[in-house]
Amino acid sequence: MTTKQLTYDDAINAVGFGNFQRKLMVICGLGWAADAMEILIIAFAIPAIALEWGITASQKGLLASAIFLGMLAGAWFWGGLADRIGRKVGFMATIGVDSIFGLLSALSPNFIVLLILRTITGFGVGGTLPVDYSMFAEYLPQEKRGRYLVLLESFWALGTIVVAGLAWLLVPTLGWRALLAVSAIPGLIILWIRRYIPESPRYLLVSGKPEEARAVLERVARENGTTLPEGELIVPPAQPRPQAAISSEGKLARTNSCCSGRSGFVSLATTRFHVAADLLPRAGHGDVAGLSEYLPAGAGPVAGLFLGGVAGRTLGPYPHHEPLPVG
Repeated sequence: MTTKQLTYDDAINAVGFGNFQRKLMVICGLGWAADAMEILIIAFAIPAIALEWGITASQKGLLASAIFLGMLAGAWFWGGLADRIGRKVGFMATIGVDSIFGLLSALSPNFIVLLILRTITGFGVGGTLPVDYSMFAEYLPQEKRGRYLVLLESFWALGTIVVAGLAWLLVPTLGWRALLAVSAIPGLIILWIRRYIPESPRYLLVSGKPEEARAVLERVARENGTTLPEGELIVPPAQPRPQAAISSEGKLARTNSCCSGRSGFVSLATTRFHVAADLLPRAGHGDVAGLSEYLPAGAGPVAGLFLGGVAGRTLGPYPHHEPLPVG
């Protein structure tokens, strides 16, 4: 008797979207919000740091750039690691690195130590974004991937608004060290919660562990109130190259334009935080300007989110439904 074969997409589509994916979206999304806070937080702290240590304009720029240098290395390192040894390792380690070293930044005795710690924090942040994205995507049914991956990114805007509020409350009264310490706490809480998320079943399947992959999918099905069909899980056949599929439909230029435009909105919002945090104190607004001066910068990520949603509905679903490698 021939055993029925079941591809991963068949299995995840049968499991469906339910409580498990909703919880995972919140867990991944709060990680994204924590990352947004770590990226933008130094903009609010720099004026107070400059007053305490008397750092120069060049040192301010170096400190603001440190997390991005770490992200550059982190994205390359963690992406490759997640493809080789599993999503779960990166899923845990990245949020741990950026939260722990973000917390240690609050204890920095001098500029050099702070610079090193912020770079290591960026090393963790650079891995959280791609690893979380892949982890969440690999648990989503095909028809839900586009919509819910865009919703995941809405948590970034949440992080920008929360960090502005914390800066407004903490820096004038408790100082920049309190701001860095409090902003690291959400990531530490998320690190504890992430222990209960299993390894990506798709990664287990392509790694030659179909029994473990099936066990994870059955757990997801139980939480969603569905049933995983009987059958042997198999690695799906190779799909056409995504680049060729988009080009053949004449969508490559529009896709690139939408992605570039969305990234531009987010980058512009990040830059605005840093510029505002430096210029507003010079204009007599104190070490940290009023909350109303900073909250509009959250419109940048929101605009990018809107653009991504509109592009997805206008261009239609992406023709290649298999999640791509992280690294």
